[in-house]
Amino acid sequence: CLGLAASPRAIRPRVEQLVAELSVSLDLDVQAAVLEIAERQIVEILRGLVRDARVLILDEPTSALTPFETSALFQRVRKLQSQGVGIFFISHKLREIREICGTISVLRDGVVVLSGPLDSYSDAEIIDAMSRVQIAEDADKNRVGRKVSQIGKPRLSVRDLCGEGFRDISLEVRAGEILGLAGVVGAGRTEFAETLFGLRPQTAGSVVFDGAELKKRSPRKCIDLGLVYLPEDRQQHGLFLEAPLSWNVSSYLVHRLPFFLRPGAERKVFDGFRASMGIKCTGADQEARGLSGGNQQKVLLAKCLSARPKVLILDEPTRGVDVAARNDIYDLIRRLAADGVAIILISSDFDEIEQLADRVEIMAFGQSGGTLTDQISVDAIARLAFGASEGRHA
Repeated sequence: CLGLAASPRAIRPRVEQLVAELSVSLDLDVQAAVLEIAERQIVEILRGLVRDARVLILDEPTSALTPFETSALFQRVRKLQSQGVGIFFISHKLREIREICGTISVLRDGVVVLSGPLDSYSDAEIIDAMSRVQIAEDADKNRVGRKVSQIGKPRLSVRDLCGEGFRDISLEVRAGEILGLAGVVGAGRTEFAETLFGLRPQTAGSVVFDGAELKKRSPRKCIDLGLVYLPEDRQQHGLFLEAPLSWNVSSYLVHRLPFFLRPGAERKVFDGFRASMGIKCTGADQEARGLSGGNQQKVLLAKCLSARPKVLILDEPTRGVDVAARNDIYDLIRRLAADGVAIILISSDFDEIEQLADRVEIMAFGQSGGTLTDQISVDAIARLAFGASEGRHA
């Protein structure tokens, strides 16, 4: 971290000090390649802090952190500010911007469209400058067009499922329902999702899809049935970065398309999603690597939707995307639910869970941490996610 002149032995005490100050859990002896995305985010932050920089640029530093880890990071940032370090804090989370920043500049399409003291602007003005999308007056307006009474029969039922990183998880999601799956980093949510999708083996329990038990699962079998998974790390596990966008979107369908029709069919599928989802690109032949994070996420969503899911598992669907893309993705999730798709929404952003979920299941320490069926709030989710002793169920 400190350059070629510094040995790992010399660096380690400083890194250990920063890990303690940030109150994070990180094994300093493992290779970075095997870390989860949230742990890699922490390493990136440590790499900046360990240099004793005079100017520190933090680009979406909290996108994979828990509220507790975020609070510890902000304490460290304030300490750096008091020592004269200049901080660029790049984020789409207005609550965090309000908490840590004194001035704000908004860039849209490469141009500064708003700049000045943060207290001079309302949230609505900032969001309008960022995306020309007016902020909703309250969370209820985000549910326009959806009624809980429209939720249908069970699509996916899980009973006492056990696997790597979790055990004895039971839940059910119905047609047209958005089921939030909340928890902190290390709770076992991603391992649970990957087990449902056949990427990891289950060790006990049962999974029932549309009334039939799925004893042996593989991603191909799940996709063909209509159980589709959007992974949390779009670049490592979701997209083929050097492949054309048309191929990416159709990659779940490649075994269904006749070989001689494939290029034209792939382009047609992509063009449909490009128009309906507002994917900004130069064309179907552009490589996925060249898109912004928000547009990459839209391409990954289009890939999942091309398989016509009955149950869609979304693992951190808005991580690292801007406000405009986030609003588009929220609208898409609500439309899918209104069309009868059962959605499991995994998110570390408790505000996101509060806005979107009809019901919330909590995972804590690899186990069920409780259920919220009404009065869903950030505070209630956080209490259960962090394993508070009072009230395991609400």
